[in-house]
Amino acid sequence: MDQVLKLIIGDILAENLDSLARSIHCHHVDENIVSFLDDMVDKTDSSVTFSRVLDLNRDLFLHDHTMGDVPLFLGSTGIETMAEVAGSLAGSAAGSSEGGGKHFTGLSDFSIPYGIKLLKGRPKELLIQGTKIDKDAFECNISSVFTNPKGAIMGDPKRHYQGTYRFSENPLAPKKIALPLFSPVTFEGDIQTLAYHPSRLFMFGLFGTIMDINSFDGITLITTLEDKSDGQFFKGVKDPKFVAAPILVDAMFQTGGLLEFFTSSRTVLPYKIYSLNFYGNIQKSKSYYCITRNKIKTSLADLNFPWLKKSGSLYP
Repeated sequence: MDQVLKLIIGDILAENLDSLARSIHCHHVDENIVSFLDDMVDKTDSSVTFSRVLDLNRDLFLHDHTMGDVPLFLGSTGIETMAEVAGSLAGSAAGSSEGGGKHFTGLSDFSIPYGIKLLKGRPKELLIQGTKIDKDAFECNISSVFTNPKGAIMGDPKRHYQGTYRFSENPLAPKKIALPLFSPVTFEGDIQTLAYHPSRLFMFGLFGTIMDINSFDGITLITTLEDKSDGQFFKGVKDPKFVAAPILVDAMFQTGGLLEFFTSSRTVLPYKIYSLNFYGNIQKSKSYYCITRNKIKTSLADLNFPWLKKSGSLYP
């Protein structure tokens, strides 16, 4: 529990430090193509590093994911950011699974060593690094440094997110799994009030994706998810091109938090993913079943999250 609290608290102890964005302009990426990478600051034959400044005026999605009025960078947006840097090495760009680009097929060993918060609403610069470790496999991480008002770096870089990403010339083969028998649940009120109460899930707006609780038997939770977002994700951009469907991947995190709340009355979101496979493009305004199962009751990291179209086709 101490480790979980550490992740939630994140860098709150740095509240009195000023985090200044460095002005490095070696190469700029078209933000209509790549959403979470700004400037390339370093590149070798096998690795690349980009900077990205989070700013509440630009990154409007952060207003829909707050705890105690403090905006939080999402686990799913961390997954997306690293997928984009891996894609830049693999020869793929955001949203380019079609038209000759390589397909993002999955990630493994994802974890959040230290959360990302925008304390006092200040902009925060991130460094996103990707390194090729095998054919179409890339180790990626997101880190940051703190600087004082004079621009001097304070302490060592802090690692926030990390994971290994896989791309392929071909997408994963389609797959189907059977839905478990439903154990229907009853509750008072509407699902949005139940799920998105501040004491349970602290996201809303763009990330209000849990449409129904179809079944819960004490071990397995089945929910209906849908991306109905119609607001701007970035300033002036409603539907940016993404590699890893961050709105519905966040929904997966939400179901893990909801399952934990139902079984232990704690509000804790998963912070590790052993493996996450992408079997197809996730579509907006389309309903999916999500089966959330805690395989080892003491480990949030071992939650299992298959997604199903209503036809039974498997998604991540």
